[in-house]
Amino acid sequence: MSTPRPFQISAANKIDEWEASGVKSGCVAAPTGAGKTRIEMMAAARRVANGRRGVFLVHRDHLVHQAQAQAAEIGLESGVIKAGWPADPSKGLQICSVQTLTARRFVPQASFVFGDEFHIANIHKFMSEKYPDTFRVGFTATPESSGGKSLIKHAQHIHVAVAPSELLANNWIVPPQMWVPQYPDLSHINVLRGEFDEEMLAVAMRGLVGSVVGHWQRHLRGRKTLCFAVNRDHARRLVEEYRNAGAGVGLIDGDTAPEVRSGLMARLAEGTLDVLVNVQVFIEGYNLPELDCVQLATATQSLARFLQMCGRGCRAVGDKKHYVLVDHGGNIFRHMPPHIDRSWSLDPDEMSASRKVRINTGVRWCKMCFHVYEIGPGSMTCPHCKRPSPVRVVRERAGALVDITNMVDVSVLSTPAQQTKDHADKYRKKLWAQVSHTKMPAWQRPKWVEREMEKFWREVSGLKPSADQ
Repeated sequence: MSTPRPFQISAANKIDEWEASGVKSGCVAAPTGAGKTRIEMMAAARRVANGRRGVFLVHRDHLVHQAQAQAAEIGLESGVIKAGWPADPSKGLQICSVQTLTARRFVPQASFVFGDEFHIANIHKFMSEKYPDTFRVGFTATPESSGGKSLIKHAQHIHVAVAPSELLANNWIVPPQMWVPQYPDLSHINVLRGEFDEEMLAVAMRGLVGSVVGHWQRHLRGRKTLCFAVNRDHARRLVEEYRNAGAGVGLIDGDTAPEVRSGLMARLAEGTLDVLVNVQVFIEGYNLPELDCVQLATATQSLARFLQMCGRGCRAVGDKKHYVLVDHGGNIFRHMPPHIDRSWSLDPDEMSASRKVRINTGVRWCKMCFHVYEIGPGSMTCPHCKRPSPVRVVRERAGALVDITNMVDVSVLSTPAQQTKDHADKYRKKLWAQVSHTKMPAWQRPKWVEREMEKFWREVSGLKPSADQ
């Protein structure tokens, strides 16, 4: 049995302090790779040793295996409540699938309740609704809901167990080597409940299938690659393109049988599979330390989801010094690099304040080789291609991204479609300037301008104007 890390012991002690002081609910935050399951089982073992019974909630099959294995490693016997698993109610700790409990309308008796991946709605809501008077603690790498909302309704206190910088300094995790080869303009895509509309996003990302596979062929072949797709249709297109490129590729989605899923994961780990494409499956709790490449062929508005996806590749093992993060959705520009230290809070106002301008944090994007790196001494020269290439500087400000361009016009860096849109926008401003000096009635101006704009847009798009124009 491995020796617990100091911050893991401190986190377990903090949980004891909460309960001793009468706190009913809390949240422990620790980055991916920090060993949250070890903290959970250490805290549970202390209570079971005193004759108490507890519930440990999970929401995915592989998290049941992971929790049971970690409990066994520290000598804690546990039972499982999940469809298809043999039950053993005699054990002091019951590892429960929240879906199974919901389907059976069953709430096991417990004097403490722990929840893994606490940011997931069906975990924190089940804990609050079914165990309102029981001591409960949620554990997560990203203590906010998928829509970026606070968890203050479900936890009284938060304890940040460790910062990413400490994990990196002790070689407990590895940093990403970041690339953004090409990403689409997503300004026209609707945002529903804090996330991009899936169908519109899939259409936008579909045009990058060739770029995703082409970049892998040129730079990533030989790396164990986990690729995140938007939806099933997008995933199938990626798989087909990878197969045409001669890659060994597998596909996992929510309907993939557990035995097939396990087989594909084992093949990726042993290197007989090059790429594993998944659709919203390996966002949490997937442990494959040998994984050295994460491809984001999708985009997300959720910081929590972004960090969870990137976290699949950060675990340190052997002589692994970094993992490769290839972001085809421009998520790094939206959320900043995944390994930076962030301020977490349950208070909504403090959450907003923590997202304001980070004076010393930002990234540069080399337009020559598409490498993304953090601002620092000598950062005007790309550390990868060693050229003082024009770069795009990105900082985060009040939840939105502000681009600061050095040495080059931003239009040079944008996609052809975006350049066309920029051109059309300039033309629209010119039209409005002309119209403002005429005697034309106000009710006629919008129609006239829209008609001229439609004609201009068709021309720059290579389409013929309609007959009435």
